[in-house]
Order: sequence, then C-alpha cells, then structure tokens
Amino acid sequence: MEMNALDRKALVAELGKIVSDRYVSPSPFEGMKNATTPLGLHVEETTLPYAVAMPANSQEISRILKLANRERVPVFIRGAGTSLIGQSRPHRSGIIINTHRMKRLTIHQEYGYFECEAGITAAKVGDALGRVGCFLPV
Repeated sequence: MEMNALDRKALVAELGKIVSDRYVSPSPFEGMKNATTPLGLHVEETTLPYAVAMPANSQEISRILKLANRERVPVFIRGAGTSLIGQSRPHRSGIIINTHRMKRLTIHQEYGYFECEAGITAAKVGDALGRVGCFLPV
C-alpha cells in the first residue's frame, strides 16, 4: 500500500519526535544512499523509503517499531551497508533504520567477551580489543 504525501509528512513528523528532526530524513537522496548495496544495484522507485531514521539507542528503535506497526509501514535495518548479498536492500517502500549512531562498546575482559551496538565497525572493535591485549578473530 503506497502512502500519500500527507501520510508521509505525518510519518516523518512522528519519527522526528522520536529521534529528533535532525536524525530523520525524507530526502530521496538519503533514501537512495541507504537503499543501495556495494553491488551497485539500482534503487527502484517502488522501493525508495518514505524516510530514513537514525536512532541513538534501543529505546528509540523500539518506539520506531511501535509506530511502524501501528501505521502498518515496513521497516528495514541498515548497518554499514557492506552486505554483498543484498539483504540490506529494501524490497518495498517503508522506513529505513540506519544504526550508524549506535556505537557503544563494552569489553568484559574478565569474562572474555564484549558487547557492542549495531553502528560500530569491526575495525573500531578490533582497535579497542587490541588496546586491552585481545583481538577480533574474523
């Protein structure tokens, strides 16, 4: 089901209340950037997102998902966009959640594990682990 312009504007306004207007974009250019893969596959007009939201934490993601569920709008998660098989590409219009702001990392060296959020890169994790004498075996 395609959203009309008024519904899109209301959706963007609601997303702005969740992540702040600074971190939500209805721009088709932001949408294209977040709907592509390294394979260079073209973004179809029918899959261009209504908005890209950039939450800072899991609570904001939860609120976005509740909104999307209430409005029956599909959601697609975007990390670094390094997928080589296309799973980060939306197959229809909706909301893209870009996790690039979520970069928290906690190293539990005494127990041999770490926890990180979805926006941190493997390189940053590897650097942080290296500072405490560990490494990321990928």
